[in-house]
Amino acid sequence: MNVTHVITTLDKSAGGPSRSLPSMCLGLKKEGVVCNILTYKSTNPNIDFTDGFIKSLNMIDKEQTLFGRFCSKNIIRLIKDDIDILHLHNLWSPLLHNVSVFAKRKGLPVVWSPRGTLEPWPLKQKCLKKKLALLFYQRKDLSNAICIHATALEEANNIRKLGFKNHIAVIPNAIDINSYPKKKWSSESKKTISFLSRLHPKKGIEIFLEAWNRLPLDLTRDWRIKIAGEGSGDYSVDYLRNLVKTHYYNFNIEFVGPKYGEDKLYFLHQSDLFILPTYSENFGMAIAEAMACGVPVITTTGTPWSVLNDKNAGWCVNLDVNSLVSSLLTALALDRSTLAKKGLICRNIIEDNFSTEIVSRQYLYLYEWLLNQNLPKPNFVL
Repeated sequence: MNVTHVITTLDKSAGGPSRSLPSMCLGLKKEGVVCNILTYKSTNPNIDFTDGFIKSLNMIDKEQTLFGRFCSKNIIRLIKDDIDILHLHNLWSPLLHNVSVFAKRKGLPVVWSPRGTLEPWPLKQKCLKKKLALLFYQRKDLSNAICIHATALEEANNIRKLGFKNHIAVIPNAIDINSYPKKKWSSESKKTISFLSRLHPKKGIEIFLEAWNRLPLDLTRDWRIKIAGEGSGDYSVDYLRNLVKTHYYNFNIEFVGPKYGEDKLYFLHQSDLFILPTYSENFGMAIAEAMACGVPVITTTGTPWSVLNDKNAGWCVNLDVNSLVSSLLTALALDRSTLAKKGLICRNIIEDNFSTEIVSRQYLYLYEWLLNQNLPKPNFVL
């Protein structure tokens, strides 16, 4: 089977999809699926470990997709005749729109992964532009897809509420557990609570800081905060540093910049607790990566990680200051032995449900069924 994935960016700064797609292709190769990737060029693409399981990686300039005549030439040149499935990732891009039009003209089946872009919170941002995009092209493109992919049931339900009648496949992102060694817990007196993500208002950093400010000093004095990530525009590291300097000057807080590869693993392994108090995540790769390392997590109901509560592995709470204060009061009072036990449960959750082998087989079953619907419908397809 030959599958071509089209994604707007693989840049390391772009977050989860730039990491989950290569992991997905790695698993699919083990299942005998040939994968190709078409994407825009970027300054720091996540392609360090794609050799050996990506048949072709084509990176084009954005300008080549802004006009149909240029786009058509590039797509015809880059998308091979022997393709079985086109799998598109993200929304709102001329590249994706033009590939969708090309697929419709050629009769190629399309699977579309919105990657959280149709969640309620993101749709409220730049809402006029997105409403116009849905009106003029995006709704039609999505409706033409043979299947829409969601990474969690909550995302699937939100897609359905928008009126899409397509099959929806619920398949989580894949985590290559072998790439995330288990954390070794130290006996250092100072503990670390870590945040790792793109710096953006959506990620809830300011609500976390306000919640921390309300905690008793005798509880927080043994903890330090480390924030990893990079921002852009008005929401930069400098903005957050100034915020801390003005309002939270008594915090033991360090901004450590973006972390990738081995640096990211080291950062997570130095963490005793991970927090991502986000407004909206269709999956939350950083959460899964922390769990894979054996670090317990605090996150919010804007993510699909209620299993943290179900398994007593961490905390998935409402996104408000009082809820975060309550979970932090409980978590920070735990000793390292108890945190380590929760971290082990987290790692087992990832290994049992989100491993590359499990997830790639689900994709294979989906692709096979879409190409031959005489086969039994997979139970994860709505």
